[in-house]
Parts: sequence; structure tokens; C-alpha cells
Amino acid sequence: MKKSNFLSVVTPFYNEEKEIYGLLNDISNYEKKSNLIKEYILINDASKDKSLFIVKKFFKNSDRNLKKKIKIITNKSNMGWANSVKKGYKLSKGNYVMFLPGDGEIKLTNFLNKISFVRDVIVVQRGEMPGRPLGRIIISYLFRFIVSLIFNIKLFDYNTIIILNQKVVKKFKIKSNSYFINAEIIVKSFFFKFSFDYSKKLKLFPKKDYKSTSLTFNSFLKVSKDFLETFNFVYLRNKN
Repeated sequence: MKKSNFLSVVTPFYNEEKEIYGLLNDISNYEKKSNLIKEYILINDASKDKSLFIVKKFFKNSDRNLKKKIKIITNKSNMGWANSVKKGYKLSKGNYVMFLPGDGEIKLTNFLNKISFVRDVIVVQRGEMPGRPLGRIIISYLFRFIVSLIFNIKLFDYNTIIILNQKVVKKFKIKSNSYFINAEIIVKSFFFKFSFDYSKKLKLFPKKDYKSTSLTFNSFLKVSKDFLETFNFVYLRNKN
């Protein structure tokens, strides 16, 4: 039996005018094939370009059923990706919730119909990473290795799509304010013994203009802080 109105999709975006058409067209194409998704929560993180205008214009001209699913929220100031994701989680009403990048690099039409919603945490790991700088790929693999080693869990792709049962979201407060948010969710989900599915993979699609804000010194400091807080959480809980 096919599920319908079952999943919430959270998409923060910031200055994505060059890439966001890929996301919007993907949403439109997916809706022609499936009614799995209950709502799309699009969070404009105080973009300074035409991203918000493009989003509003696109859905203004879409069909009535899709319009009903679209929720566009604008942050008064830039909250950052992780905080926008957490905001979307809190607003979501589906049985499951996932985030989707606003740059069109990951497409719903490529992987979502392969997913069986029988586990609490579904990690859809990435395959090849076209267009990404070699240094960025190496750092990504080092990050996976370090997190898996320190927390003694399976070697995961932490910077990919995670689909969560709502009970996972409600079980513990997600504290990360950085790109460590996925790793925090996975580590704590293991700690609370939620069930996992990490058997599926997805394809990344090339972007027109690859840029990354995750390699700045400020981002490194934020990730380090979130890493230490998650480590402290696990250490204290195990000690007790």
C-alpha cells in the first residue's frame, strides 16, 4: 500500500538564485508521480539575491494541489543552515521529516521512491561527488572517520540526506548550530537505540556554481563546539 501525505520536506535556502530552479523543477516533477509528501517547508534564510522572488513566482504558477503543500517562511535575519533546519523540524507535521538542500544537487525523483519507511532513522548515503574540489572530498571522508572512531559507531556519510521518524525529533533536543547537526542526530539516535536503514544510496547532480561555507575558520569553530557538546552528552549519559 502506497503512503500519502506522509513526509515533510524542509529546505533552507540562502542566495541560491543560480541553483534553485533545479530544486523547484525537481519538486514539481516529483509531485506528478507521487503523493507521498505532505508538505514542503521552504525557509528563506534572509537571502540577499532573487531566491525568494524566484520561489514565489514558481509556485504562483504551479497547480492547486502543489500550492497547498508549499509553506514559505522567511527568517528576519540569517540564522544559518542548521538553525533553519531545526526550525523546519519543529514546524513539520508529517509522520517523517527530512531536509533537502536548496541547491538542486540532490533530487527527490532520484531516490525517494526507493525508500521504505519502516525504520526510525534512514540515512541515504551519497555516491560520487561531481564538481566538488578534491580537498573538500578528502575533508568529508576524514570527518566521517573521526566521528565514527570517537563515538564508536558505523562509518556513515554524515553530510547527506537523513529521514527521521517524528519520535526521533521529539526524543532529544538537537543542539548543533553548525554542519555537525547530522552527525549529532546519528550519534544520539544510536545512543537511544533507534532503528536504522542505511542501505540506500543517491546520486549527486552537478551544480552550476559550486561554493561552500563549511570550510571557513568560523565554521570549524562551530563544528568543534557542537562536537564537544555531543561528546559530553554521550559521555555523561554513559557514566550515569
